[in-house]
Amino acid sequence: MLVGGAAPAVADPEAALVELVGRLVAARGPLRDDDVAWWLGLPKVPVRAAAAAAPGLEAVVVEGVPMRMAAGLEPRGRSGVLLVPGFDEWLLGVADRSLVLSPAASELVVPGGNGVFRPCILLDGRVVGTWRLPAASRGAGAPVVELLEPASEALRRAVERAIRAWPHREAGTAPRG
Repeated sequence: MLVGGAAPAVADPEAALVELVGRLVAARGPLRDDDVAWWLGLPKVPVRAAAAAAPGLEAVVVEGVPMRMAAGLEPRGRSGVLLVPGFDEWLLGVADRSLVLSPAASELVVPGGNGVFRPCILLDGRVVGTWRLPAASRGAGAPVVELLEPASEALRRAVERAIRAWPHREAGTAPRG
């Protein structure tokens, strides 16, 4: 039984795939075609063809990796320190995480490869550490911050500001360890 009625008929499955791929890349790009196929759970060949046919996308190279993104976007520069919760699409949305997650960062974020992703600290889009509030604190107390390398005082202050500004901290939905 389907909730809300029958599944909609798709008149042109190829056109639907082109639209889907175009929207996904425009919303989350730059992305590799193979990451789009992985995320959608579809074969690579038709996804690659759809990505090539999608209007409004352009091919780019990011650190030697061919990708696609929405056409005409200007680089924004550095994003600074950002916090993402565990299981965020920043990491889970791609099969190849090597552009944002070093092997050392991977061990910190997914200790022992257990499949549980810790909340991450990003610096200009790359994982530099993890953060959480102590389980016993229930939103109060000092956050636990683990940085990959000895960090500058400026980075530590930026991380502290980002944690204080985390919008869910007071609502009791901050990442827990």
